[in-house]
Parts: sequence; C-alpha cells; structure tokens
Amino acid sequence: MNLITIYPVHPVILSDFYKLLYFRNQVLSLLHLLIVCILLIWLYAGLRPRFGAGPKTALICAFIFWFTELLLIMNLVNMNIFPWKFGLVSLIFNAIELPVAVLAGASVYQETTSK
Repeated sequence: MNLITIYPVHPVILSDFYKLLYFRNQVLSLLHLLIVCILLIWLYAGLRPRFGAGPKTALICAFIFWFTELLLIMNLVNMNIFPWKFGLVSLIFNAIELPVAVLAGASVYQETTSK
C-alpha cells in the first residue's frame, strides 16, 4: 500500500515525516523521468546516423530501452525485491510511455551541422 491510498483514509495518523517522504518520492520520480527522457533522446541521436531520422528510429530506440528495463525488472522480480504484478504493470506502462516519449523527443530533436 502506498501513501496515495493511505493518506485519504488516515490523515490523522500520517505525520509530517510521511508527508515529506511522499513529497520526496514525487520529486525523485520526476527526476527519474527526466533522466530517462534524456537517455532516450541520447540513444535516438546515436541511432539516427545509422537508421535515419524518423519514427522508425524512434521506435527502435524505445524498444531497446524497454528491453533493457525488461531485463532489469525481471532481475528485481527474481530476487523478490518487486512483486511480479508490479513488474508486469510497470512493463505494460513502459511499453506505452517509452514510444510516446521518444516520438515526442524525436520530433523536437534537430541535429546541427558543423562547418
């Protein structure tokens, strides 16, 4: 159970410490998303000369990143750090989020030519 489901039910029980912990978790989550997006566009920039610009390269990049996360989550589930349902839900959401994020980043990405 997480703080999102506990907080409305037990607002009196939660102290300021838990409210701070929830805020810190949200900040870390946003920082993680920023780092993932930067890595996705970096990988897209690396694959672009080989596969050309466009959505095909972006989807290849998303698949590579998703497969890497698949291996990581499988390892964490195997070590009983994450429950398998969490791993499955995370992989399903990543299969949706990563292509959308990389396609959005690829549409904005412009390569500069050196003279």
